[in-house]
Amino acid sequence: MVKHIVLFKVKEGENVAGVVKIAEAALMPLVGKIEGLLSAEIKQTFAGMDIALYCELESKEAMAYYADHPLHAAAKEKFTTQFGHAPLVYDVVIGDGSRKLD
Repeated sequence: MVKHIVLFKVKEGENVAGVVKIAEAALMPLVGKIEGLLSAEIKQTFAGMDIALYCELESKEAMAYYADHPLHAAAKEKFTTQFGHAPLVYDVVIGDGSRKLD
């Protein structure tokens, strides 16, 4: 299993709660539509960065498939213009991370 964590900082003057709602509407429907994406959460943080995205994926292969998937690309386009700089991305393998997509 891969845990995919992305931390975002929004641009000065952007409404963080509003960006979270846009991101939730764009990303949450991907669970069940992109093979290997098991779960996703996006929340406003209370310290440091403004927004945290947390996803669980079946494997490294599923992570690569998700990263390049057209639905994922389209979802990101709906909210990434509100970010002040590049997000911080952390991908962690739990177990051996070797489960293959069917």
